[in-house]
Amino acid sequence: MTIIGGASTARQAIASGLVDQVEIGIVPVIFGEGLRLFETGDEVQLEKIEVLESPGRTDIKFRVIK
Repeated sequence: MTIIGGASTARQAIASGLVDQVEIGIVPVIFGEGLRLFETGDEVQLEKIEVLESPGRTDIKFRVIK
């Protein structure tokens, strides 16, 4: 299953234990304000499993440690 959404949706899915992996696409574009994916106090442990770099974008895959 794939969950697509913003920071709030991702935090809820991770907190509920539904997430095995997190993939984050980083693109250097400034849209203004946003929400942090993880807030201080979130107890999420991630293990980096893959990094894909290309011009203008970096994708990072993490395994959620339960």
